[in-house]
Amino acid sequence: VKNPFKRLPVLEVDGKVFIESVAIESYLALTFGFHGKNNWEKYKIDMITFCVDDLFTKMFTSQFEPNQEKRRVLRDEYHNLKLAWLKSLEADLESDYLVGDRITLADLEFFCISEYLVEEDQQLFDNFPRLKGLFDRIANHEKISAWLSKRPKGMC
Repeated sequence: VKNPFKRLPVLEVDGKVFIESVAIESYLALTFGFHGKNNWEKYKIDMITFCVDDLFTKMFTSQFEPNQEKRRVLRDEYHNLKLAWLKSLEADLESDYLVGDRITLADLEFFCISEYLVEEDQQLFDNFPRLKGLFDRIANHEKISAWLSKRPKGMC
């Protein structure tokens, strides 16, 4: 059975089927050199990746909750998590990138969710100048900039 859990997204490479977005991202990062150089870096990248996934989940859950009171509570939880996450990343940013000395999956995850966050709040980075610098560095990377100029609207 190629996709035993019947889940999306699906990536097929050389007859092997990969499911679950975070697992696929990790596989591709390992394959193309965007994962850590050692276990500590790999852990930090995974930690940031899972935090981004949690933040996306809170963001979307809070947007689509039909009950107004629950939605308000979920929005508060989401905003508190977002602020704590940004403060932590800003404090921990020790170089030009979130992990190590080059762009990794952690930076790409940060960039992807930040595009959504900036759309919500144009002043998002006002209190996080180092993260603003990181965001701009990634956006201006030659290959990423080329992709951004031609990607379909709404795609990260």
